[in-house]
Amino acid sequence: MLKKAASARRHPALLAALAVVNVLAVISILLLFAAARPNTGTATTMPQMTIRAYKADLIERLAKPPRIVILGGSRATRFNPVSIFRKTGETAFNAAVTHARPDDEWALVSLLHQRFPRAHFRFLWVMHVDEFSGQGPSRDLVSDDLLSQCFPHKWVAYWCKRRGVAPEQYPLFVQPPGMTLAPDGYTEHNSLDVLASKLPLAQRVEQTIRRTVTAYRLYPTRLQPERRRYFQKTLRLMNSKGDKTVIVLAPLQPRFYADVYHHGWGLRLATIMNYLRALQNRYRFDLLNLSRASSVHAKAVGFYDGVHLRPATCRRVFDTVLSSFPRALR
Repeated sequence: MLKKAASARRHPALLAALAVVNVLAVISILLLFAAARPNTGTATTMPQMTIRAYKADLIERLAKPPRIVILGGSRATRFNPVSIFRKTGETAFNAAVTHARPDDEWALVSLLHQRFPRAHFRFLWVMHVDEFSGQGPSRDLVSDDLLSQCFPHKWVAYWCKRRGVAPEQYPLFVQPPGMTLAPDGYTEHNSLDVLASKLPLAQRVEQTIRRTVTAYRLYPTRLQPERRRYFQKTLRLMNSKGDKTVIVLAPLQPRFYADVYHHGWGLRLATIMNYLRALQNRYRFDLLNLSRASSVHAKAVGFYDGVHLRPATCRRVFDTVLSSFPRALR
């Protein structure tokens, strides 16, 4: 069982971190959550802490459970709960974190159910073909005093040692400057916006292509066992709580898709889709492959780079999910 911890009491260091935040912005956030309404107020610039810790704190502040929750990595951070509310009449929360993996989703979903034991959530889980790659959890996950409680103590201690952090140390590192989040978890501004203001889209897409092709040469296609284990644990939890879940393979910028498909990306897509389809025999979830931008009628300019979706493309993805599974997110 997770400990109930108010965000300002998680660690004394947070008090110092919050001192840099405008007092009026903090008060507005608390008032918005006390009213349990979709966010329509001003976002606040984040203190120097990690996005995982910040999202966990936002979940702890929620007065009522959101009906719809967005899961995923940085590609999912621009799904706007306000837009979702206008479309569906349902409250929403964006729980996406950068570089997310299934162990992150396990912790966030566990925290949501601990915070609201009787809630039945509607999850939109935005994934990509490398969701199950890499070794071990993020240092920000295992060092956070709230999220780390979702895992066995020995597992946390082992990975803290490997990552060079102390168990339950408050994470006041890594968070890049200039990231701005709304109280409903929506990312108003981050480094993608900064880069978009400096470089043309073609150059940003080209950079993403080069990084991806290089990585695929170095690392073979593989679904790591621990990633699969936490993914299935999360699905079991969702099913046991009566949640509904839609898993979506996120669209890619058209030029990126064309250039990387035959450089390992296509094989990774087939591997993850075969895995997910097989799991549908054991777990309840809907599945959509929206990898082609044309599948949601997205424009080439609807991306920050080769893989990151702008808000307009996120809205198109959400509309496609609603039309494909009308009852899944209601």
